[in-house]
Amino acid sequence: MPSLHADRLRALRWPVASLPARITTLAVAATVATSLAITWTSVRSLDAFLGARVDEKFPLALLHAADRIDGWHSGVHRDVETFARSETLVGGTPALLTRDDARARREIETYLSFVLERFAHFEALFVLDGEGQERLWIGPERRLPPRTLEQLSGAVGELVSVTRPGGDLDQIATAQISDAAGKPVGTLHAVVRVDDLAAQLGSQHLTRSGALIVTLADGTIVHDTQGRPTQPQRPGVRPGVAPVTRSYSGPDGERLIGAAIHVPSLNWFVHAEEPHGDAFAPIRRVVRQILTLNLLIVFVFGLIAFRLAASVVRPLRALGEGARRVAEGATDVRVEVAGTTDEVALLARTFNSMTERLGQQREQIERTAETLRLKNQELERLSITDELTGLHNHRHFQEQLAADVRRADRSGYELSLLLLDIDDFKRLNDTYGHAAGDAVLQNVAEIIRGVLRDSDLPARYGGEEFAILLDAGLEGASSLAERLRLAISESPVRLVGDGDSFEVSVTVSIGVAAYAGSRAELFNRADAALYRAKTAGKNCVEIDGAD
Repeated sequence: MPSLHADRLRALRWPVASLPARITTLAVAATVATSLAITWTSVRSLDAFLGARVDEKFPLALLHAADRIDGWHSGVHRDVETFARSETLVGGTPALLTRDDARARREIETYLSFVLERFAHFEALFVLDGEGQERLWIGPERRLPPRTLEQLSGAVGELVSVTRPGGDLDQIATAQISDAAGKPVGTLHAVVRVDDLAAQLGSQHLTRSGALIVTLADGTIVHDTQGRPTQPQRPGVRPGVAPVTRSYSGPDGERLIGAAIHVPSLNWFVHAEEPHGDAFAPIRRVVRQILTLNLLIVFVFGLIAFRLAASVVRPLRALGEGARRVAEGATDVRVEVAGTTDEVALLARTFNSMTERLGQQREQIERTAETLRLKNQELERLSITDELTGLHNHRHFQEQLAADVRRADRSGYELSLLLLDIDDFKRLNDTYGHAAGDAVLQNVAEIIRGVLRDSDLPARYGGEEFAILLDAGLEGASSLAERLRLAISESPVRLVGDGDSFEVSVTVSIGVAAYAGSRAELFNRADAALYRAKTAGKNCVEIDGAD
């Protein structure tokens, strides 16, 4: 007869040998085949549709950008021409340019500085005379070569691109300055912030990774919305030709798709481009959605098939697993066979009833064991504790004394003994009764616990006598004994008698001795010191060896 281990190995080698696995595999295979066929057809249709949409969106983005640039260009020149026609420049420029009038210079500088503050898209303003010589500059100082100044003086109404020595590109707008009679006397120039183009080039037609790049006719970049340090070699475009979408490679080999358009008013070119993968991201997204839906369908139908098949064998497997756990010692085993009312359900209910009784019996045994453990702990505590005072009793004190003496002999650490006796305790008992005596003993024990450290060992040695073991030398033990004596003498005991309460002062005499190699000698010397304290008038501390 095959063993259970051999059956498990066969199941691992052939995972569809069981009935649930075979039914599930068949249902999943049929669903996957259908889903793949539908996905293939959908992707081909979407690819054709999206390709047409991509061919349309780049021209739309370029036309929108070209219109915005035209408007921006017109606005820049309109602003510069307005400044050039101001009364300050019309009236003051002739005096500035002919005789370098200081008053005219101050007025023009003040006016142009005000303009520069109000119009953030201008970086600097400057005035050239009719010979192309710079006569006034407002803004960050910048040296322009003579050829550039000559070019600017004759570029009224144009936007001139000037390359700085560092490679950065300036755009300079020019307007004519005339005197009151309308005679040209000089030119006003504005260095335009190229970054201002960013607000004009935004396009809702491109993705976030898409870029709009403005270039000069020679390919020099005026502005790139992505701010990339290098640019790919883009397909050329001729003025007057409608934009055509093309595919090309970037400098790092990335596949790009884009188009370009010419802006006649500036002789600039605007390029729109996107990574090919982002441009066609919608189709990938749709494909992922279709595949996700198909996987969901496969999962749902596979799960249904598996549940139908597993419902045949699950109850028996659950019973087998439950029996194994009970054999291993578990008693909280419950077998659920919901949805069945046949013999398997009856067997499961019987099994659950059996494990429930086993669990109850185990809980009863554990409760009994816990009760016995607590009782033993209490018995152990009572065996070493004085019932009245709560301190350790004589027997435990002797055991601990023997252990501490052995430890002192072995390691050489200091050990001291205090013997404390309540003064006139017999008279107090005879006067107020044994209940009052018990109250005094309890009060003294409480004070001892409050004064001592956790490492010290207090015990009721017998009657009204207490013994205390200290991990300290003679000096430390004497100091502690004195504190203990004061604490007791300053804490009268309140007693109740004949319906009234009153206080009784209590004092103690204490003998102190340090361990010197003999357990018997330690106790005898402490007892002798206690005797001297009694004979010395009580309520005092006597130290062994003191004169």
